[in-house]
Amino acid sequence: MISQKQLEEQIVKELDTARVEKRVVVASWLVKSVLESWEQPGGVDSDRWILCAQKHIRTTVQKLVSRRAQKNREDDDQGILPGVLPGYDWVQTDYLVKRNGEQCIVPTLDLSEKEARGKLREFRAQIDGFTSHTNEFERFCDERWPAATGTA
Repeated sequence: MISQKQLEEQIVKELDTARVEKRVVVASWLVKSVLESWEQPGGVDSDRWILCAQKHIRTTVQKLVSRRAQKNREDDDQGILPGVLPGYDWVQTDYLVKRNGEQCIVPTLDLSEKEARGKLREFRAQIDGFTSHTNEFERFCDERWPAATGTA
């Protein structure tokens, strides 16, 4: 059995190697590679175990790609942010993008303009969603506690 920490270390090691080698990592390949390195159970539930493991690994890959910049920011005490491009505060070194029909982890400097602009559209859509959610939740609070409006 592998722990979550071991899984994350294995994924980060592969992502770091890919970054040094300046190569794109197809997310499904990474999931398969990680899964194949584990001892797989046999028996009646083995297919379900594999399906759940694949989903969990895929989710962990997605979270790690986006979280590395933030985690490095919190741990940074020397002005060095390994998950962030030099000269930027938030631009990650890698992004998950769809390339040739596959989710890929692509070094930011290797993104095409179309991929980068697509990522930008994703971020703007997230901002719009967060703003709408915030405004609606504020309305809920104001309706629920009208006397307390503006005390937050």
